[in-house]
Amino acid sequence: QTLLAKQLLQERMFQEMKLNSARRYASARLCQIVNEASRRTDLVFRQTKNERFVILCPETDPQTSTILANRIQTVARESLGLSVAWGVAAFPAEAITFEELLLKAELKLLSPTAHPLPAPQESTGKM
Repeated sequence: QTLLAKQLLQERMFQEMKLNSARRYASARLCQIVNEASRRTDLVFRQTKNERFVILCPETDPQTSTILANRIQTVARESLGLSVAWGVAAFPAEAITFEELLLKAELKLLSPTAHPLPAPQESTGKM
């Protein structure tokens, strides 16, 4: 019984290590995707507590920000199989301060009309 418990504990620890490693890889790859998609004039902030990125795009209209968000969303799905939800808020039309902009974008992110991609479909093996 002790040997079995030890083996189960080791297996559980191994599985947790694999999961943590996969999460770290996905997080690092997503950082790379966001950095590659953003422009030199964009400011990228990572909120590690919320597992979110904030991209401040100066002199950019909401349509262009939407194109950027869609580009990130598409690459994240294709390379990682991740669904990415996003929200856009415009200065000064929707908010004046950075905090207000962040709140407006976050509310859109959490709304039922947020823009997540569907979960990836399983491959049928056909090409």
